[in-house]
Amino acid sequence: MGIVDLFKGIALAVLVFLLVTSVPLFILMNTLQGTLFNADYYTAQFDKLDLWTQAQTAGTDLLLQQIKPSLSGTQQLGLNFTDAEIKTELKSAFTTDYLRAQVSSLLTRTFSYVKGETPTLSLTLSGVKTKLTTLAVNLLSKKTGLSGDMIGASVESEISKSVPEPLDLDKMVLQGKAKDQLAPVKDAYSIFALAMLIVPIAIIVIVILISLITFDVREVAKLVGWPLFVSILPLVLIAYIGPSTLMKSFYETLPSDGMGGKIPPGGTGSGPGALQQALPSADILRIVSGFLDPIFSSILTQAIIVLVIAIVLIALTFVLKKKEAKVKEKEKEEETKEKKKKK
Repeated sequence: MGIVDLFKGIALAVLVFLLVTSVPLFILMNTLQGTLFNADYYTAQFDKLDLWTQAQTAGTDLLLQQIKPSLSGTQQLGLNFTDAEIKTELKSAFTTDYLRAQVSSLLTRTFSYVKGETPTLSLTLSGVKTKLTTLAVNLLSKKTGLSGDMIGASVESEISKSVPEPLDLDKMVLQGKAKDQLAPVKDAYSIFALAMLIVPIAIIVIVILISLITFDVREVAKLVGWPLFVSILPLVLIAYIGPSTLMKSFYETLPSDGMGGKIPPGGTGSGPGALQQALPSADILRIVSGFLDPIFSSILTQAIIVLVIAIVLIALTFVLKKKEAKVKEKEKEEETKEKKKKK
């Protein structure tokens, strides 16, 4: 073996290693781009799992705790509002369609900022003041018998003092620190986006370099097909059994008593135990599974496509090898005939 062949062997080994690592990496990155880094993914899963009603109920419970203290003054006027009455009006005002539109818009604007598509971050909810005004007017009208026209202006004036339009969640919940909290995510995504551009180009360049070094179709098919098959097959298996394995592990972390309770009165529903307080175990498992399945399905689909390509390339190596063997056999027969003629 000459020095040139030695360098060719080392170069091919490095290129094949880069290929078998970059292709699975691209599949994982492409999956993240279409799921976790995509605002529509979250809205679609909420639609598929029919979670808007549950989100409305949970939001109604939280808003009830916030609204009740502000209604304490009405008791001095002989106006007593039950939780059921307030919840009914809350659900009537903050419908699932309104909730879906606001959350979808909020996610789209947040991801647009994280991805650098927009320079500013807007975490606002529109129509909250109007809906709270309508809610208060309806409650008071039913208790006092006064028409909405008579009390609407004064109610709106009072609500406007405490509820701005639009409602800025950044200032209200995060004390204006949303950009600071999203800064690491934005930086990480900028690196991710750069990698999404580089990795597919690198894969193409690697295949071209292998072709130029070997300058043989069968050798290229072999050097690309077999390594891809070996590296992608485990990814197919992981994507296939991953959801059930993860769900089994997650199930084992849940308390054995079922967690069937609601958020307790006066509780905020925040913190690590909020999900367990608000939802039964079956619903938690359904939600987690619903969000995991599209991720693993995307990985599985892409991995199978690459696996099929690898199998085709491997099959091509056998076809070409057989063809080359026939050509050599024919050449040998021709040589034999030529020798016989000379004799």
